[in-house]
Amino acid sequence: MRTSSPRIALVSPGHTLPRRILMEARRRLLRKPGCRSALFSSKGNLEEVVRWQPDGLIAHVNSHGFRDRLLTLGLPVVNTSQVLFDLPFPSVSPDNLRIGQMAAHHLLHQGYTSFVYVGQKDLAYSYFREEGFLASLQEMKVFPSYHGKLPPPMGLGAGRFDMPDEFRNWLLALPPRTGLFVADDPTGAVILEAAEELSIPPEDAPGIVTGHDMDWPTDPTLSSVEISNRRWGSASAEMILGWLQHPESVPEDVFFPPGELNQRETTSSVATRDPVVLEAIQFIRDHADLDLSVPDVAEAVGRGRRTLERRFKEELGYTLLHEINRAHVQLAKQLLRETNDSVVDVSRQVGLDDVNRLIRIFNKFEKISPGKYREQIRQNT
Repeated sequence: MRTSSPRIALVSPGHTLPRRILMEARRRLLRKPGCRSALFSSKGNLEEVVRWQPDGLIAHVNSHGFRDRLLTLGLPVVNTSQVLFDLPFPSVSPDNLRIGQMAAHHLLHQGYTSFVYVGQKDLAYSYFREEGFLASLQEMKVFPSYHGKLPPPMGLGAGRFDMPDEFRNWLLALPPRTGLFVADDPTGAVILEAAEELSIPPEDAPGIVTGHDMDWPTDPTLSSVEISNRRWGSASAEMILGWLQHPESVPEDVFFPPGELNQRETTSSVATRDPVVLEAIQFIRDHADLDLSVPDVAEAVGRGRRTLERRFKEELGYTLLHEINRAHVQLAKQLLRETNDSVVDVSRQVGLDDVNRLIRIFNKFEKISPGKYREQIRQNT
């Protein structure tokens, strides 16, 4: 086996996402002196791959038949797919549990009170996204009112479509202020098209967050979790290179953290019609750079502290102080992404003179320190 000048085959089913991931892996491989790589299609019988005589493969293993064909090669294989469970190959994928957690926190903070997951349990990535979503809701003492199902295939962009009654009735029965966490952008687009077909008013339409931002062209635009194809591909390349260098040690699976949750039009407004609560939220978010207190917000909206806190809790399920701290964290995340300012300077810019206070609330919301957050963001870009 060649370790100083390895030959690595990249095998893709040809879909857009797998090809993007494998092209990122190839860019990383091209930086290793002497390394040769080639991209192949998995639609053939792998004879072309065998003739090329690779030392190892990076492959998007999305079917049992393809898995079995790869096993016959007897070569190291790194998997980049998230479709199958319990593969015999080490895998690289986003942390799908974390993606589900992010979606739950976002929908809760936007004021949704009923929650639905829409996905397929027989797909590994969808299963774990739902697990993370439900676990976060239960941790926060919220229990979904519905269990979602994957909508049937529909002709996107083809005008009117034949909508099964079961799906029509399911969508129309969703109560106001329902937040949907949808496995991926294409499924989110199906639901948006169906809502338009049923003439559901925007104020009554469910809020939608999808688990993988694919920049799908929809109107309104979809809120989605950002996943770095660059990091996905690069980590896969690093894994196969390390494995070929030390063939006696099979790598463990790698689950890299997702990026930001990009809030767009499908969850842009807070799901409440209480004008006082909306005014309070807007004031907090407009003044996230100040060390606001609960009395400051109450005075700004012309309400008593206890009255405002009660209405806030009844409408959104969390406290006014929680929203203030969240606004600080959101601004801090923006500064950590867009500047090179130290954590101490960032803390001052979000109105907190005590950096330890920022670190404490940042850890509470993001489950990570500000410094580690910046490090992960830079790895993802």
